[in-house]
Amino acid sequence: MNIRHFAHGALLIAVALLLTLPLALQAAKATPVTVTAADPKEAIQGDMRTIKITGTGFDSGSKASFLVSGTTDASQIVVTTVRFKSSTELEADIQVQPSALTVNYDIAVVTSTGRKGKGTTLFKVNLDPSVILPVSLGVPTGCSRSMATGLNDGAYPAALIVVADTNSCTTGTDRPYRWQNGSWYNLGTLGSATSGVAEGVSNDGTVVGSLGSSSTQVAFVASGGSMSPLPVLAGMTYSYAYGISQDASHIFGYSSIEGETDAVRWSRNAGGAWSVEVIGAYGPGLYRYARASSDDGSVIVGFGPYPGSTTVYEGWVWVEGGSPDWVSLGAGTEAFDIDPTATMIVGYREAVGCPPSCIIRTAVYWSLDGTGNWVSHDLTPLDSAFSSYAFGVGMVNGKLVIVGRSNVRKDASSIARAVAWLPQPGGGYGPPIQLAGFEARATLAASARDVNANGVVAGWYEIPKGNLQAVLWMLPALP
Repeated sequence: MNIRHFAHGALLIAVALLLTLPLALQAAKATPVTVTAADPKEAIQGDMRTIKITGTGFDSGSKASFLVSGTTDASQIVVTTVRFKSSTELEADIQVQPSALTVNYDIAVVTSTGRKGKGTTLFKVNLDPSVILPVSLGVPTGCSRSMATGLNDGAYPAALIVVADTNSCTTGTDRPYRWQNGSWYNLGTLGSATSGVAEGVSNDGTVVGSLGSSSTQVAFVASGGSMSPLPVLAGMTYSYAYGISQDASHIFGYSSIEGETDAVRWSRNAGGAWSVEVIGAYGPGLYRYARASSDDGSVIVGFGPYPGSTTVYEGWVWVEGGSPDWVSLGAGTEAFDIDPTATMIVGYREAVGCPPSCIIRTAVYWSLDGTGNWVSHDLTPLDSAFSSYAFGVGMVNGKLVIVGRSNVRKDASSIARAVAWLPQPGGGYGPPIQLAGFEARATLAASARDVNANGVVAGWYEIPKGNLQAVLWMLPALP
């Protein structure tokens, strides 16, 4: 080998080493990946936002993820796009899941070379202010479920009384229960009755409902620690009380024999005795149910088959001393409640010509026009493709609030959601607010049944799936 060539080659290698060594040392000392801040640093459930992430060591291939703090759970916030702005700044487009956990989140960044950095508790998801979380009333000891059916106008918690439908209790198949100040109370039964349900409660705590056995069903009234059966129409076998006026002067429901059901009202005289009267006779083979009343019991609403049909329902309103005293709300409707002063009725309507088996139903309210006629107005559902129902209406701070259920799309089916329709400043009602379930879980059902003057809503929620619990929601202050 030529000595001169060898020396020249060695010199070139040495020069190359001298040139590359600083670069290698520089690479070995590359800026670390850190994540120091997010702007904005919070969002609400369901939000779509662009977040500026600052730190060090970012490159054009960097990816970001939002993790439930202290975990590797990245499912609550979906990162759709990451844009490289500089080695110290990234932009991330995120979609916060509607049911995302309302907790702190860590932000992790991985560069194109695999280097990683993470900043802890840099971001937070807050509850959607239009979603109201519930207070669980639990279930009576020995029972598998409780479904709130009504409440008085008392304030939560001490003055509030809630009644419920229970199931599979160790004391019997069902029992009528009331909840008050944190505890459930068994109202008992009468005679040979083996089961029962509490349906309504007045402001003074008087509870009504129905008791039954394999051969009979009787409406009851319970007050002051005692329970009594309500009288039955002559010739009738069964009776059922759906509720009581808030002033405790009238009870409403139905009385029936096989093949005929008549809407009735029970009235209490000065001596405390109850009498019964028919307010909606329908004749053999058909039926009418009285479902709700004004605070003084003088106006009652309900539903039954439309005349001449056994498959189409109609809602109706009965007015004591009115002319006429009984008015239909139209074919394909059901009325579930009326406000304390009898100016609004709530329920649902079906599509024209649609029998009761229809999938789509629309929540509605009826209001009186200038000529004394009841006019129907549709309420906006959570999901326009599925049904909604208005079950209750109450006067809250001088304004009428409507509560019920709206079914929303879930894959190929629908899931019930508890909702409240609040009055708008310009009149009418806009989209409902959702009365959420615990942890805002997206796969379990809920429904609101009634609302009182203090803005307390009663209903039920699945906890866990298949088991129902009575719950309360506290409405936000109305403007």
